[in-house]
Amino acid sequence: MTLSLTTTNVNDVLYVSIAAQGGSKTVSQITSNPSLTWTKRASLAFSSDSDLETWYAIWNSNGTISISISLTGNTNAAAVAFGVSGANTASPFDSGAPQFANGHGNSASKNNFD
Repeated sequence: MTLSLTTTNVNDVLYVSIAAQGGSKTVSQITSNPSLTWTKRASLAFSSDSDLETWYAIWNSNGTISISISLTGNTNAAAVAFGVSGANTASPFDSGAPQFANGHGNSASKNNFD
Protein backbone atom coordinates (compact mmCIF):
# COMPACT_ATOMS: atom_id res chain seq x y z
CA MET A 1 0.00 0.00 0.00
CA THR A 2 1.35 3.45 -0.87
CA LEU A 3 0.34 6.82 0.57
CA SER A 4 1.28 10.28 -0.64
CA LEU A 5 1.69 13.14 1.84
CA THR A 6 2.49 16.79 1.17
CA THR A 7 3.81 19.11 3.87
CA THR A 8 4.63 22.82 3.75
CA ASN A 9 6.88 23.07 6.82
CA VAL A 10 10.34 21.68 7.57
CA ASN A 11 11.12 19.50 10.61
CA ASP A 12 7.78 17.71 10.79
CA VAL A 13 7.02 14.51 12.66
CA LEU A 14 5.32 12.22 10.14
CA TYR A 15 2.90 9.73 11.65
CA VAL A 16 1.32 6.67 10.01
CA SER A 17 -1.46 4.50 11.46
CA ILE A 18 -2.26 1.14 9.87
CA ALA A 19 -5.28 -1.05 10.66
CA ALA A 20 -5.10 -4.61 9.32
CA GLN A 21 -7.69 -7.37 9.38
CA GLY A 22 -6.90 -11.05 9.07
CA GLY A 23 -5.40 -12.22 12.35
CA SER A 24 -1.87 -11.27 13.37
CA LYS A 25 -1.03 -9.43 10.16
CA THR A 26 1.57 -6.83 10.97
CA VAL A 27 3.66 -4.26 9.17
CA SER A 28 6.90 -5.83 7.99
CA GLN A 29 8.39 -2.61 6.67
CA ILE A 30 7.73 1.04 5.90
CA THR A 31 9.83 2.81 3.31
CA SER A 32 9.54 6.24 1.79
CA ASN A 33 10.78 8.38 -1.05
CA PRO A 34 12.66 10.44 -0.02
CA SER A 35 14.13 7.82 2.30
CA LEU A 36 13.43 8.32 6.02
CA THR A 37 14.00 6.17 9.10
CA TRP A 38 10.61 4.81 10.25
CA THR A 39 10.19 3.73 13.88
CA LYS A 40 7.31 1.65 15.24
CA ARG A 41 5.57 3.63 17.98
CA ALA A 42 3.00 1.04 19.10
CA SER A 43 0.93 -1.97 18.12
CA LEU A 44 -2.37 -3.20 19.46
CA ALA A 45 -4.61 -6.18 18.71
CA PHE A 46 -8.07 -4.69 19.07
CA SER A 47 -10.00 -7.86 18.27
CA SER A 48 -9.25 -11.50 17.54
CA ASP A 49 -8.60 -10.68 13.88
CA SER A 50 -7.67 -6.99 13.70
CA ASP A 51 -4.47 -5.12 14.55
CA LEU A 52 -3.42 -1.48 14.68
CA GLU A 53 0.15 -0.21 14.35
CA THR A 54 1.55 3.31 14.48
CA TRP A 55 4.89 4.41 13.03
CA TYR A 56 6.68 7.75 12.81
CA ALA A 57 9.62 9.45 11.11
CA ILE A 58 11.26 12.86 11.32
CA TRP A 59 11.37 14.79 8.07
CA ASN A 60 13.72 17.78 7.94
CA SER A 61 12.42 18.93 4.55
CA ASN A 62 9.02 19.68 3.02
CA GLY A 63 7.08 18.86 -0.12
CA THR A 64 5.59 15.55 -1.21
CA ILE A 65 6.68 12.22 0.20
CA SER A 66 5.61 8.75 -0.93
CA ILE A 67 5.19 6.22 1.91
CA SER A 68 5.08 2.48 1.12
CA ILE A 69 3.72 0.01 3.70
CA SER A 70 4.46 -3.73 3.44
CA LEU A 71 2.44 -6.22 5.51
CA THR A 72 3.45 -9.71 6.68
CA GLY A 73 0.75 -11.38 4.58
CA ASN A 74 -2.29 -10.82 2.41
CA THR A 75 -4.92 -8.92 4.33
CA ASN A 76 -7.40 -6.11 4.14
CA ALA A 77 -5.85 -2.94 5.49
CA ALA A 78 -6.36 0.80 5.76
CA ALA A 79 -3.79 3.49 6.55
CA VAL A 80 -3.60 7.20 7.20
CA ALA A 81 -0.56 9.49 7.28
CA PHE A 82 -0.20 13.04 8.58
CA GLY A 83 2.53 15.50 9.53
CA VAL A 84 2.82 17.40 12.80
CA SER A 85 4.49 20.78 12.51
CA GLY A 86 6.16 22.41 15.51
CA ALA A 87 6.73 19.15 17.41
CA ASN A 88 9.94 18.47 19.30
CA THR A 89 11.70 16.35 16.68
CA ALA A 90 14.39 15.24 19.16
CA SER A 91 11.76 13.78 21.52
CA PRO A 92 8.35 13.85 19.81
CA PHE A 93 6.35 11.91 22.43
CA ASP A 94 5.54 12.51 26.08
CA SER A 95 7.24 9.63 27.92
CA GLY A 96 4.52 9.64 30.60
CA ALA A 97 1.58 9.42 28.21
CA PRO A 98 0.06 6.06 27.25
CA GLN A 99 0.56 4.87 23.68
CA PHE A 100 -3.10 3.84 23.57
CA ALA A 101 -5.79 4.84 26.02
CA ASN A 102 -9.18 3.38 26.80
CA GLY A 103 -11.97 5.89 26.75
CA HIS A 104 -15.58 6.03 27.77
CA GLY A 105 -18.55 7.45 25.95
CA ASN A 106 -19.67 7.08 22.37
CA SER A 107 -17.65 4.73 20.22
CA ALA A 108 -17.73 3.72 16.59
CA SER A 109 -18.69 0.19 15.73
CA LYS A 110 -16.18 -2.07 14.04
CA ASN A 111 -16.49 -1.89 10.26
CA ASN A 112 -15.23 -4.36 7.70
CA PHE A 113 -12.15 -3.18 5.83
CA ASP A 114 -13.42 -4.20 2.40
